Amino acid sequence: LYLSAAALQNLKSAAAIPLRRAAEIYGVLALYGAAENSFDQKTIRLLEAAAQRVSPLFLNSMAFEANLNSALTDQVTGLPNERALFLVLENQIAEAQRNRESRALTVLSLDIKDFDSLNKTHGHQTGDGILSFAAAKIKAQLRQMDFLARAAGDEFLAILPTASDEISETIIERIEKTFAEELFPNGAN
Repeated sequence: LYLSAAALQNLKSAAAIPLRRAAEIYGVLALYGAAENSFDQKTIRLLEAAAQRVSPLFLNSMAFEANLNSALTDQVTGLPNERALFLVLENQIAEAQRNRESRALTVLSLDIKDFDSLNKTHGHQTGDGILSFAAAKIKAQLRQMDFLARAAGDEFLAILPTASDEISETIIERIEKTFAEELFPNGAN
């Protein structure tokens, strides 16, 4: 929250009540008053009691948001996962169907050649590093409006809204060129 200097001019007192999880403070409930003594000891005790009651609500809300985020995010690459992809894809297909004449839609499927063998030979930590490396390199070659997600295993799916055949070919060529020029760093995880 940001308060401008003009807003602060009329405030004469403040109270900061910690929001706690066990002994840890994870937030602060900040209140401001127009009178110099807006917060006496009785009011502070009341605010502390209210903070104890609302703190679990905030924690639950934060946990829900974190669960929602992790439900739609691949933990290895940080990309959206297949579930998120289908949410976006459904929307993009509907939009392309509504505007068939003017709105192209391309979906690319990319996978890492011999990934299973690499993963078995060099271990899962290296495999995760390869997936993250590939995700970053592919994403860097897409347009800002494009959507990249990790699907199962070593497969990545990219949604290219409004991409004509020519634009799609250009993006594919950029991705191919990147992998031809940049090797996975040895020893990277």
